[in-house]
Amino acid sequence: MTPIKRHNKWRVRMYTNGARKWFSFNTYEEAERAYTRYVNKQNINAMDNDIDEPEIISIQETLDTDALWEYVESNQKSINKTIPQIRMPNRPFAIVFLSDLHIGSAGVDYRQARMDAETIRDTPNMYAVFHGDGIDNWIIPKMQGLQRGQLISFDKEIALFKAWLATLNSKLVAVVAGNHDNWTHRMSGIDWLHGITPPKALYDPQQITFDLVFGSNTLRVCVRHKWRGSSIHNPTHGLERASKDIDADIYVGGHTHIGTLFRSFVVRNKYRIAVLTGTYKRIDEYAKELNVPECIHPGSGAVIVDTDGSMMWTANVQEASRYVSYKNHK
Repeated sequence: MTPIKRHNKWRVRMYTNGARKWFSFNTYEEAERAYTRYVNKQNINAMDNDIDEPEIISIQETLDTDALWEYVESNQKSINKTIPQIRMPNRPFAIVFLSDLHIGSAGVDYRQARMDAETIRDTPNMYAVFHGDGIDNWIIPKMQGLQRGQLISFDKEIALFKAWLATLNSKLVAVVAGNHDNWTHRMSGIDWLHGITPPKALYDPQQITFDLVFGSNTLRVCVRHKWRGSSIHNPTHGLERASKDIDADIYVGGHTHIGTLFRSFVVRNKYRIAVLTGTYKRIDEYAKELNVPECIHPGSGAVIVDTDGSMMWTANVQEASRYVSYKNHK
């Protein structure tokens, strides 16, 4: 084929090493000469098969930076500042935040985890957000020895956690991964949690901000597994610190395993809530090794929202179920 111009380069398509490739040249004359040599070589090879030492004609392949610019610009990621909205019923509802199941360990309160999921599933106007560490997943090299003490294997951890998510079914509105979940992505590039998240639920491996819209009211929720910043005096310091940069009404985190905590605070003349959930892993030998305090409550906490936008909260999912049911039937 004759040379064609692409941006400020002349390009010719030729076979080399059994594959067809594009070669770029600065001028038309360079491209034409290269292509002529290539065609002549093909003709010589076709006519003379008796040559013992075939002449090798080298065609220099140059990097087409214009094409490379075009590729990276068309595939670059853009910052999406659109806040997704979740339409809630215009009646009292509960949103339950769940984290740190750590399925796989013998120290997990599996009965409580299953009961909480079934309560959410069976209670009208009750919904759930999961924010990390569904399985222990001791997959990174320095921690693989811990897997020997697990109750079940890697594949069974995922299977059981997938069944737990399926119990929540359509009640699950958002999923954020935790550090234990993300270890697989870091090691293999496979985001297994995204693969088992229900299609209608929001998902992000790090952080999600979304609006709960009901009637004329909106509540903004910002959820991640672990927040930057800590304080020995205030366990929710990282969540409250984030309010200086992120405008939300409810900030949610987990990871610390100390027990579910709620704390209201004021920023820019507005009440906010920090929700820090505990863990269902009630007995943790690794936590003892690290001198981490024992958790006093499972990894759950619920916020009950009334039609006027007012809120109350409880660490007990069953109590939240009774309260939201009462609010809807009184």
